[in-house]
Amino acid sequence: MKPDLGALILGMLMSAHPRASEMAKSLFNLKELFLVCFFLNIGLSEQPTMQGLLIALMLLLLLPLKGLLYYLIFSGFKFRVRTSLFATLSLFNYSEFGLIVGGIAYQMGIMPGSVLVAIAIAVSLSFVLAAPLNTFSHKIYAFASPYLHDPNPDRIHHNDQLISLGSAKVVILGMGRIGSGAYDELEADYPSCVLGIEARDDSVELHRSEGRRVIQGDATDPDFWSRVTSSKQLELILLAMPNSQANTIAMLQINQLNFKGKVAAIAKYPDELEQLKSLGVDEAYNIYSEAGAGFARHVKEQLR
Repeated sequence: MKPDLGALILGMLMSAHPRASEMAKSLFNLKELFLVCFFLNIGLSEQPTMQGLLIALMLLLLLPLKGLLYYLIFSGFKFRVRTSLFATLSLFNYSEFGLIVGGIAYQMGIMPGSVLVAIAIAVSLSFVLAAPLNTFSHKIYAFASPYLHDPNPDRIHHNDQLISLGSAKVVILGMGRIGSGAYDELEADYPSCVLGIEARDDSVELHRSEGRRVIQGDATDPDFWSRVTSSKQLELILLAMPNSQANTIAMLQINQLNFKGKVAAIAKYPDELEQLKSLGVDEAYNIYSEAGAGFARHVKEQLR
């Protein structure tokens, strides 16, 4: 078996391991280094020529057609205009995987080096063109939205349906052990007005079977917040996701909504507390110190 194919199969076998995500994070910088070396190797393979530049410019002329096809595909699956347009702009550039295929063809002698360099130039220039389009994607959407119309609400793709918070006054982002405990505690003060949001489908079903009002959603996804409706009655948002970075990203999304209520969050370390407070979180709690204080209070009550 070839080494690269063997490494791929080994990675697939190890993907289910509990520490797989940590290993992936550890290898990320090494992967980026190898990717840079790959691009450098392509750049050193041949001298760029005027003919290669002309071929690259011709390939760039096909980019609008590529973008139109992507938009039509997303629209065909009944996604909203906003989702279709943003996804199209994100995929507007040529993929660097085309360079990988071209590099293999060049090594096998199927493709001349001049054509590989032309493809490399086209890919590079497509990234240059796509960058400002993605930067001003919201302005592009604002300009195009009067001329484009969403499908009928009952025909919109189920993953792109608008999300109604109903009568919820309290929303808890992350329904793990801490989020579940907060839900049960606040339900007494806000009967039928507490709503949990959880990313995992199986966890959502479990909470619903236990009588909690929980919907599926990824609070770190900007598209999730773009689909939220009926949020004016909200009084409190709890960021209870175990990953502090996820809470930080969610807070950035909440700030863009101009939310006027209170926000509380959990964190594991003092620097995370400071970061959350700098983003506008009203109350941030260290789960370790709070757990220790709660344990001490419980012990003192039992020993009295």
